Amino acid sequence: MLPVVQLLHNVRTQWDSLFFMICRYRVLRQAIEMLFRHPAHQKTLLPLVPTDAEWKKLRDFEVILQVPHTVQQVLSKQKTPVLSSAIPVYECFIYSWEYMAKNNPSLSYFINERLKWAYKYYKKMLRPTIYLIACVSL
Repeated sequence: MLPVVQLLHNVRTQWDSLFFMICRYRVLRQAIEMLFRHPAHQKTLLPLVPTDAEWKKLRDFEVILQVPHTVQQVLSKQKTPVLSSAIPVYECFIYSWEYMAKNNPSLSYFINERLKWAYKYYKKMLRPTIYLIACVSL
């Protein structure tokens, strides 16, 4: 039996909304395929049925996006996240993606494109003045 769920929206301010939509889409795979294959929709929707390779690619993206989602969850548990705790968590995030890219060649392009942005942001976080202020606030 499939779960009863509500519609999810892409929210620009919630970067992990894409992660949630992919998870939801995969959970509803059976229902989606049944709808697409229904005789009333065969002409229009049947060509759009995702292939097994496309479902696998969605799973891959889910795995990729799980890492920053987990980081966001860890930082959200703190009442007041500070830079001194964010840096080690962010480093763990970068290491996880680097490891994933190294060990999954088929995913490396997508991960490495996002890592470019992550490295740029990381360099800003490590500016001496900002990091010093964060450490003193401990």
